[in-house]
Amino acid sequence: MPSPILDIVVLVHDHSDWADLCVRSVEAFTHNPYNLIVVDSGSKEGKTRLWLESVKHMGHTVVRLEENRSFSHGVNVGVGLGTAPFIMILNDDAIVTEGWDSGLIQDAAPKHVGLVGARSNYVSGPQGNPAWRGEPPYLVFVCVAMRREVWNFVGPMDEVTFDGFSTEDIDYSWRVKKAGYELAVSSAYVLHAGSRTLSTEVGAWREGKDGSVSTTELRARNDAKYNARLLEKWGAAWIAEHTKTEGNVLVVTYHAEDWTRIDFMGALMGLKRSDGVGFSYYHSKRAPIQFARNAVADYALDRGFDWLVQLDDDAMFPTDLLRRLLSHQKDVVCALAYQRRPPFLSCAYEIGEDGLLGRNLEGIEHTGLRKVDVSGFHCSIMRTSVIKRLREGVSGANPGDPPLVPGTRLYYGGFDNKVGEDFAACLNMKKIGIQVYCDTDLISGHIGESIVVDEEYKKKFLAGK
Repeated sequence: MPSPILDIVVLVHDHSDWADLCVRSVEAFTHNPYNLIVVDSGSKEGKTRLWLESVKHMGHTVVRLEENRSFSHGVNVGVGLGTAPFIMILNDDAIVTEGWDSGLIQDAAPKHVGLVGARSNYVSGPQGNPAWRGEPPYLVFVCVAMRREVWNFVGPMDEVTFDGFSTEDIDYSWRVKKAGYELAVSSAYVLHAGSRTLSTEVGAWREGKDGSVSTTELRARNDAKYNARLLEKWGAAWIAEHTKTEGNVLVVTYHAEDWTRIDFMGALMGLKRSDGVGFSYYHSKRAPIQFARNAVADYALDRGFDWLVQLDDDAMFPTDLLRRLLSHQKDVVCALAYQRRPPFLSCAYEIGEDGLLGRNLEGIEHTGLRKVDVSGFHCSIMRTSVIKRLREGVSGANPGDPPLVPGTRLYYGGFDNKVGEDFAACLNMKKIGIQVYCDTDLISGHIGESIVVDEEYKKKFLAGK
């Protein structure tokens, strides 16, 4: 019999009917060699005790704890009983589906990934959002997977701070992230009954001096208790940044006059209608572009937006543009665009020896998300925290330029006809260590003289057609 490559840890506290469905689904749909470790956290029902004996007879590992101390404690005990290279933590009221184990193993295998969560029908945050793309701010332990080497590096769950049943999974997600790993949402899917054990533990009716207390109120009190501990441990700033599941997005378009192209407005209407990401809209007109971009940057930062999306009025883009740009969760990401006139070179560049533009990066289409020195902001997204850092003061855009005085707000400074205002901004960002990325799978067409210059048009041009 091959050695197990994954340890599946399931905590059980009564509710054996749900736990039995969970175990049977694991047996039916797990195709990689595995070791099922069932931790009995002080079950009291005789029916559950008998069921646990049957699980043991099936060849699975069963360990009994005398009390249901905490979720963290039970997980730590279960994980400590295994040795497999992959660890999966599964709720006892979750039912796995075909391909779950292979999907989670595949997604947890890359060295930069620390923790992966399965999608589900009943779970908060990105795991419950079918449209979610990119790195989640946290993961819920309905069903998660990780390499044992990550567990050994990060350490066990915090049993001292989280000595009950709430937010311990968020805490562990953040510990994994703080250790330098990324979080990920897997394509694997589990059905979830919805916190059955927790409802029993903290949600029963209780009689007090002032009368009965409802299950809803008890659950709220329990969550409030551990949310307070989470706040004390991580601080308000960290929590604010790492609990956002949708950023506050400002989409800005630039126009030389009041009119704009019909094709562009059609694309913008499609974006509003089809993307599924809420956003505010602002259009800048009748201002030189370098001044307009600076003014818009201030507007976005000062009004509390998290993200600034900038679209030139000659841009064409897909309806899922916002979702794709947000999915990368990077400080600055630009779509790949081509110049409007022959020879239609890319608008992504590397810096030359003189500190200015060196050469266009050609042939980079469909090579994924890649770092670039400079990109046009024709179709782009930026965290407003980048604007805040630029506002604090950076050096000039060109070699030998004096430092900018903090507070001058010339984020797009250095505009002296040697480089464009967006290129100058990239050079400013480079000086304070902000990396610009180009999504080479996201092609934003440029509307030129009655044409749209995109990937297909450039291919025809190079072929002499």
